[in-house]
Amino acid sequence: MLDPRLEEAVRERPTDAVSWFNLSNAYLAAESWSEAEHASRMSCKHMPYGADYGALNYQILAIALAMQHRDVDALKACNEAELLGYGGLFIEFERASILFRLRNLVKALPAANRCCAADWSASTTGDRSIFDSKRWILRGQILASLGRFDDALADFARTPHPVALLSKATTLEEAGMPAEALEAFLAAKEQPEVRFGSLKGAGRTCITLGLPKQAADFYKQALGVSPGDQEACLGWVQACDLWGHFPSIIEAYAAFSAIADPSADVLVNWGRALEMAGDFEGALAKYTSAIESDPGCAFGYFSAGDLLYKSTQYADAAHMYKTGLKHDPRDAKVWFALGNSFEKLGIADAAKTSYEQALTLDPKHEGALHHLQIAA
Repeated sequence: MLDPRLEEAVRERPTDAVSWFNLSNAYLAAESWSEAEHASRMSCKHMPYGADYGALNYQILAIALAMQHRDVDALKACNEAELLGYGGLFIEFERASILFRLRNLVKALPAANRCCAADWSASTTGDRSIFDSKRWILRGQILASLGRFDDALADFARTPHPVALLSKATTLEEAGMPAEALEAFLAAKEQPEVRFGSLKGAGRTCITLGLPKQAADFYKQALGVSPGDQEACLGWVQACDLWGHFPSIIEAYAAFSAIADPSADVLVNWGRALEMAGDFEGALAKYTSAIESDPGCAFGYFSAGDLLYKSTQYADAAHMYKTGLKHDPRDAKVWFALGNSFEKLGIADAAKTSYEQALTLDPKHEGALHHLQIAA
């Protein structure tokens, strides 16, 4: 909560730059960006040349503007600060941060280099973590984005900050070193600040390394940290699909449907898992939901048709196959399945036509050849 005495101070002394600076700092802490901008501009207006708080005030102004997505204005504030002699550690850090976010890496790196070359004197005040760790992390991330992985890793090694540990792991992943990346993610996940991102990273690298069971476990743990994260939930689903463990697949799909509307493809895959687990009723419900979600989802009709055929509901199966083939008539296997349905129903001419269509699409389809030879 903002101290009312700070606002009272600027009302009583509207030309006092220090009072405006103190107020801007409080607004920044409260994440009141437009108010922080106004207060810091008022401080700039009345600030004596060479004020010892000048760099910090301009840093607040740059941050407040950037947080309002006014990056051009924020960069102008950095330039103004430099012209007035307030450049250095804090201003170059903000400049590099903004340029990096804008993906202007060519200009971001020199700004980061100037930030990393800056000193911390006995009289310096401000966020010491910028000097100790944040500048190295920022430059490392810029270097990694430029593909200079070894230089990036060297910067991350300068500080034990949790974000540096996570950045190291991500850089190893980007450099095509999944085993080393996994080891780094596992180390970083012990830090609460980056546990969530580290668990997702461990999941990704386990999939790359062909370890879907372990990947599923890491993604599930990530969801325990942030239950509503769709990316982690989709990763869990993907890992479970690759693993092929149907109870886990079903659990993962259920978790995903609780936080997002599943697509038709997701519903079909969910249904297939239920079918493999022996829950035919649940599987058919998912296939039906997929079709309702996307009436053009041929795979939904085909999957429902297969399930109905297994359940000896041949007329319903034929209906599903026929409807799906209207949306995708190029699948020889489905034409063959439709022929089998008609055969079970005793509709010989329709069965023959379906088998012939299967052979048109796949001249080597043994099942269709066999049934046509029998019919002949």
